[in-house]
Amino acid sequence: MGAAKARRQMVLIKKYANRRLYHTGLSKHVTLDDLARIVREGDTVRVVDANTGADLTRQVLTQVMLEQQTPLSLIPIELLHAAIRYHG
Repeated sequence: MGAAKARRQMVLIKKYANRRLYHTGLSKHVTLDDLARIVREGDTVRVVDANTGADLTRQVLTQVMLEQQTPLSLIPIELLHAAIRYHG
């Protein structure tokens, strides 16, 4: 394992009002699939609102999880109903 692989990075992503995600280190827009790949490769992602600076990491990573087909099929529908009822 090389030194570059041993050192994991904090990747800063800015989320804009138009729902686009911007990778500040690469200076380009990224998709939820890109974020999933970044996390799978071992880097840590931090997502902030581009206007307010509010931390949106939890919401965006949850969205990444839900967009992936396999994990979603593992969650029972009853649990999803219960979670919505509990938090709503």
